[in-house]
Amino acid sequence: MSNMKLIMENWRGFLGESSQGPDARQVEINQAENGDCGVFAVALIRELIDDGITDAEIMMIGDPATYTGSNLNSPNFDEWYDIDIFHIAVYVAGQYYDINGRTSSSIMLKKFVPYGGSGITPENWKVMYGRDFISESYPVSSSKVLDDVVEDFVLATTNVQTSVGNYSQTAKAIASKIENKNV
Repeated sequence: MSNMKLIMENWRGFLGESSQGPDARQVEINQAENGDCGVFAVALIRELIDDGITDAEIMMIGDPATYTGSNLNSPNFDEWYDIDIFHIAVYVAGQYYDINGRTSSSIMLKKFVPYGGSGITPENWKVMYGRDFISESYPVSSSKVLDDVVEDFVLATTNVQTSVGNYSQTAKAIASKIENKNV
């Protein structure tokens, strides 16, 4: 590395910027909120399983207009291959988690379910199950289920932009907070 490049790298560090740019975390969040939410969920569940937490669930929110099954209130896992997915998160210890850490159903619905419907105005729009979204969660109790079923599902059904490994550092940090009940 040249001296000038080394000086610039140190200066960026001093300013709180990384060599990836000042907004590397924001880029990660943006990707995970626009196609990589499932990839992040896989990374987080992998960290949880590695840490001995085997009661995590993958939770999906999708478009009911694309659902063709018979039980809108509880679609089976395979039916999600044909549903347009709005968001994927992890449910563990009574809480939801995504790239932003702990979240809630109301935040996810507000953020990821598109406003819509004729005759509905933004002032009185309340997200309604079955009309605006459907959701379900499924247990992921082992690495085998995660690797052989869930990760393949995520790769096949979402707008994947990067690999699971690219989220491992953030997933590890959130998993650690979950274990220590700091999130």
